[in-house]
Amino acid sequence: MSANRKRKAPSTGQSSASMLNHELLAPEKSSALKSSFERGKPFRHVHIPNLMDPDALQRVREELVKLDFFPRVNDLNTFFQSQDLKALDEDEFPAIAQLRRTLYGDDMLDIMRKITGIDVDSTPDMAALVFRDRGHLLCHDDEIDQRRIAYILYLVPDDWEEADGGLLELFATDKENNPSTVATRLVPAWNSLACFAVTEDSYHQVSEVTSTDKVRLSISGWFHGPPLKREPPALDPPRIYIPMEEAAPDSYDVKAWINPIYFTQAKRSEVRRDLEEGGAKEMVDFLLEEKYKLIKTALIEGSSWEQVGPPNKRHYERSHLCGPCAFFASKDFAAFLSEMCGFEFTGEAYGEGRKFGTRAYTLVHDGEKREETFVDAVFGCNDEPWDEDWGGQTVYHDDEEEFGTIWPLRNALTLGSISISIALRRLITASTWHERKLHGYVCA
Repeated sequence: MSANRKRKAPSTGQSSASMLNHELLAPEKSSALKSSFERGKPFRHVHIPNLMDPDALQRVREELVKLDFFPRVNDLNTFFQSQDLKALDEDEFPAIAQLRRTLYGDDMLDIMRKITGIDVDSTPDMAALVFRDRGHLLCHDDEIDQRRIAYILYLVPDDWEEADGGLLELFATDKENNPSTVATRLVPAWNSLACFAVTEDSYHQVSEVTSTDKVRLSISGWFHGPPLKREPPALDPPRIYIPMEEAAPDSYDVKAWINPIYFTQAKRSEVRRDLEEGGAKEMVDFLLEEKYKLIKTALIEGSSWEQVGPPNKRHYERSHLCGPCAFFASKDFAAFLSEMCGFEFTGEAYGEGRKFGTRAYTLVHDGEKREETFVDAVFGCNDEPWDEDWGGQTVYHDDEEEFGTIWPLRNALTLGSISISIALRRLITASTWHERKLHGYVCA
């Protein structure tokens, strides 16, 4: 529900009774937590149980359910977030105000300094988050401004278990400092605080919530401190475009492969118009049936698949275009697209087979730069009728809004005109979160 609430200047000192579990103030306790923090792998972290007085924390939970929560949905995450907790009326929400003063008060800050060795300050930075069924937050590093320690205070049900999902997953990094694999998983527990040092390699994610009847409620935020010197982020190696004669040395009679309707002037005019207006164009029943089956069989039976990362940018399986699939990287197919779209191609192509299963995705990023506009062509090979609740859609968008969403279809070619050089139009394939049959893509 909504309400008109007075704003008061946030209090940051230890000005009222603390909710903190005072056992944590004992020197031997902070020493043990410091040791656990330093030993944390793949980067420094600690999971502290029984952080607050449980009765006081329950009152916080009762006040949180009265707040407005707003959906936060993009290529990286799906969850609900509260309004700014430091701006709430303290008379209307006294328990939340007490929690804020506790988290950013003298005792808690002293504990954080002793555990982490970081000179954190009392700048409040916190919000309540709700993850419901299929909610998630994909791999990222939290490197923003003066954030030095990230934390999650869990207010989940007492019976939350690993099978319910919503785990905090910490990634190991490779020699180029890209995230590689999940090395540690922390299961949410009522009245516990998970925290870690924010660094250039503190990649983490919240795994998909799989429970249909439990809600992952938490207070998430950061302790601020002196900023660290950051190294420039790792860039993707350049995508290798090869001459079409090498990618597909055979010649193809495109009229023996493609549905005759796509050779008509009316259809070509329709495709050009849609692309010029900035959208994506889906061409259904694109291949002749026998050629479609040839492609599908080659993908399933003749392809060798490898996992593609890093997970802060993408996570799916890839295969090389070979056998009949090489048609999509051929100069004959490029000539067809040139007439269809009105573009002149350079004679180079990149193509791969893609398989998106459970928890597969690609994220928007600026790691790949090319100076010319190119055509993105995606051919769908999923025979089963697609349920949109499964995800797996391809979304075309610019910096301001989405302008095309394509769902997997059988024997359909999707075209999109993309200009990477001005970092405007980028392609994402949204997350797919449930077990299902093969979702095969050929991308050229």
